[in-house]
Amino acid sequence: MRLPLVTLEIFNAIAAHGSMRAAAESLGIKPSTVTHHLKTLEDQIGTALFIRTTRSVRLTEAGRALMRGAGPALEQLAEAMESARSTGNAARGTLRLALPEFAYHLRVGPALKTFTEAFPQIALELSVTDALSDILEEGLHAGFRLGDKVAEDMIALKITPPLRLAVMASPSYLEAHGTPSKPRDLLDHNCINYRFPSSGAIAPWLFSDEA
Repeated sequence: MRLPLVTLEIFNAIAAHGSMRAAAESLGIKPSTVTHHLKTLEDQIGTALFIRTTRSVRLTEAGRALMRGAGPALEQLAEAMESARSTGNAARGTLRLALPEFAYHLRVGPALKTFTEAFPQIALELSVTDALSDILEEGLHAGFRLGDKVAEDMIALKITPPLRLAVMASPSYLEAHGTPSKPRDLLDHNCINYRFPSSGAIAPWLFSDEA
């Protein structure tokens, strides 16, 4: 037999308010609907649940027995609904991110304190790596990428304006080896190159203008 939850909710409201009309107002339904559901419940159980007079509505012995069992159960159901609602709307759980070191220093690191204060129930797991992680395969929620290195089926959001790259050297190195005046002069210098972890290729140095 399927439990008549709506009917039991109406029964509980009548018992709580001591009035058919008050029960209807509390539930936002018509008094005739309350009367109909109560009659249906009493027919299903096979006995009267209330003693109804022109002045009051009181539980019968059978009504009190039903109230003892159904009342706490309905309260638990209401609490479970509220718990599910608050859980679904609250930001909590674990957030797994993959990001290169530059993204950590540029964006994520400076924002950690503010983020953890705003979302104390979120546990962050950061995988700091320059390799292009497979977000789905590794169970990640998101990843940071440089430029357009994004899989076709991924949704991408730009978090910075275009960044300018610079070639840097220590003053002592420049004093010992001289200062290059144009990009091709770098061929005669001891340069540190970057190797992509995923492909193993050396990252090229691209210059837009030799002037």
